[in-house]
Amino acid sequence: MVSTLAMTFALPSTASAAAPTNALVKGSGPAVYWVTAANTRYAFPNIQTFWTWYTTDDFKNVVTVSAHLRTRILRRSRLREM
Repeated sequence: MVSTLAMTFALPSTASAAAPTNALVKGSGPAVYWVTAANTRYAFPNIQTFWTWYTTDDFKNVVTVSAHLRTRILRRSRLREM
């Protein structure tokens, strides 16, 4: 079973107009995605995987996006631990 990434950190406000690229994003739920420059998103399947890609300071850079905006980003596979 794959658990979703759930954190209790303060996040920046919701992004507007365009989907961010080369960024960490999340919607209203706990899942966090990495969005590439090619406008594709990769899910982190759990917190352990997230921490193998990023440091604790990187989570403060997660941007909350609307459901509509998130659907405009192509979904790819889950990331694996590094």
